[in-house]
Amino acid sequence: MSAVSGSRTQVGRRSGSGRAGGALVWVLGVLAIVAALGLGIGWMVRDHRLTLAAAKARETSARSAMEQAQAEEAAARADLYAGDMALALAAHANGESPRVRSILGRQAPARGKRDLRGWEWHFLEGQVRSDAVGVLGSLAGEGQRVVVVPGGRRVLGADNAGSVVEWDLESGKEIRRGTLRAPGLSGLEVAPDGSWFVINHRVPGATNTLVQFIDLAGWATNRVWAAPGMVGPRAVSADGTTVWLTGRESLVELSVANGSVREIPLPVQTRPAALALSPVAPWLVVSHGPRALAWIPTDGPADLSVRRWETGAMDGADSEAEVTCLRFSPDGRWLLSGLSDGRVLVWDAEQRAMVSTWPGHATSVLAIRFGKDDSQVVTVGRDAFGLVREFPSGREVARVRGLEGFSQDVAWAGDELVVVGSAAEVRRWRPQAARGWQSLTNGPAGMLGAALLPDGGHALVSGADGVQVWTLPAGEVIRALPTDADALASAFAYSTNAPAGLAARYWVGGRIGVRSLELEGKTTTVEEPGWVPVPRFSGSADLTFDAAGRQLAVADTANGVRVYGVEPLALKHRFEMPLARSVVFSADGRRLAAVGEGRLAVWDLGRPEPMAQEHVLPQVQATAFSPAGDRVLAVTLDGRVSIFPVGGGKDAGTTLASVPRAYLSVGMSVDGSRVAAGSVDGGVVLWDAKTRRELGVLRVGSTPVYAVRFTDARTLVVASGDGVRVLSY
Repeated sequence: MSAVSGSRTQVGRRSGSGRAGGALVWVLGVLAIVAALGLGIGWMVRDHRLTLAAAKARETSARSAMEQAQAEEAAARADLYAGDMALALAAHANGESPRVRSILGRQAPARGKRDLRGWEWHFLEGQVRSDAVGVLGSLAGEGQRVVVVPGGRRVLGADNAGSVVEWDLESGKEIRRGTLRAPGLSGLEVAPDGSWFVINHRVPGATNTLVQFIDLAGWATNRVWAAPGMVGPRAVSADGTTVWLTGRESLVELSVANGSVREIPLPVQTRPAALALSPVAPWLVVSHGPRALAWIPTDGPADLSVRRWETGAMDGADSEAEVTCLRFSPDGRWLLSGLSDGRVLVWDAEQRAMVSTWPGHATSVLAIRFGKDDSQVVTVGRDAFGLVREFPSGREVARVRGLEGFSQDVAWAGDELVVVGSAAEVRRWRPQAARGWQSLTNGPAGMLGAALLPDGGHALVSGADGVQVWTLPAGEVIRALPTDADALASAFAYSTNAPAGLAARYWVGGRIGVRSLELEGKTTTVEEPGWVPVPRFSGSADLTFDAAGRQLAVADTANGVRVYGVEPLALKHRFEMPLARSVVFSADGRRLAAVGEGRLAVWDLGRPEPMAQEHVLPQVQATAFSPAGDRVLAVTLDGRVSIFPVGGGKDAGTTLASVPRAYLSVGMSVDGSRVAAGSVDGGVVLWDAKTRRELGVLRVGSTPVYAVRFTDARTLVVASGDGVRVLSY
């Protein structure tokens, strides 16, 4: 029993031990499995993290590459836009309206893309948008002429290929067309009663010209007379009895009744490119040489040596402007002469004297016509637009936009215009209210120059008879300040702070005074209240109010810069600046900038003792603040246009790249996106302030541009030796 029991006990022990070992193995197996799983999961997590990090790196790299590509695309688009605008502005200056429209069309923004079109795009689009209302028909070749037959229902056109065409204005249909003469057109004129028209007929090899009178009703030639030399009809007398013709070396008077001829020989150098016949007096005016007019009596012998007037006398002996067209007013009181430099001169026919100048065209004026009620005048030429002006003030009231090439001739047809030129089409146009490029032409005689005032709404125009204060953009004269022999004529400023405005006058070697404009023109002395002493031998170069009219700054070439409080008039600050010659306030009046000999300085006037933020700029000429007053701009004679942050110490700022050009003025648009600088050669250069890319040049004249200012988001005002021009869209 005991042996058997012991044996069983041993077996039981072994069995228990085996069960314990199996449990241990099981536990160890589970742990091994868990460890393996944990290791696998760890590796999986690690792989996941590595994969995620790699994905993020790829995403970052892709985003960076995309942003770089977008930046490069944006830069490329900005470069393309700047290049296109430069091309468009150059094409506009050359009168290439179709090309301008094509270039502008390339910059229409694609869906989802940023619109890069700025002020210059909208300005150009407004300039070349066509005001055409219909096409009458076509003519061949150059040298076209167009006239509206008295009565206003028919139009005659002729070209140098020998064609003559007649259209009905009401229906716009062609009535008849024919070749009535040999090629070579010198003129086309219509009888005052509309019964006949006259053209020239040059026979090849002949020494005379056949002048052909054609009945308008049936186009039957009713008479042909020979005139000496190579001549063409230029004018018909008011009573229809005489036709005047011009040739290279003579004037010819032809009697309509009997064909008798009176010839007036002219010197070879005369080159009578233009002729006008007075409707009321026995006088005929013809261009005489490149720069003169000859007044010739129609009832007696010509006396060119006495009755001449040099057009160059307006601009000095070096003027090269040629007379390109002439037109008397219907009452014979005024004579208008168009010049090759784009100006129109207005003459008093009785006094034989020039009384005013109308700028506006950039190049030759080729035709001048009065409207039916004589209150308006239209001029066309080699520009891509025509100008309609109020007469006799010369104020621009409308313009014809979208003309292609040059316009050889123009005629009024009621409220419409008929124009013909290099496009070889006779088109009808309806002038639109003046916008785009307006010349303010009511300046004083002998205009010396113009300046824009800080309030953005006024300009000062100086002339031989005094200084005028104009409102902008209308150009209305609201005050006339007489010239004072003891004061600098240019040293006036204007403020809207007082009901009638304020004028600040500098007396040489005497005093500075601020007075109400209501007192201007009355006798005053330097001892009267309101004048403050200034150092003797001062050389004031510039005066300006702040926009509120509470401060007056004076740039003095001998005594630096001074700032006065206006009410009462008292010195507030004096700043040292050698040869200070230009000074300007920020829009809020808190800061002042001035330029002197190679130096630009900015002062914070809100500080008790303002310290200058200075920049060395050789040949600096002018300065201006950004609209927010946080930046200051400066231009130099060696072609630099710089922008500095205000309060930035000696920050080097930004220099806008440009072709070499001498600048005299600078301004920034109201949104800060554009910079405009005026040059000595009559151009205004535009830049994108953000990208620093030059956008092109606006040709506004041929004389230095002394001031440029954006008065609002759509208007740029330019003052130069030619006067004041308003550019808007």
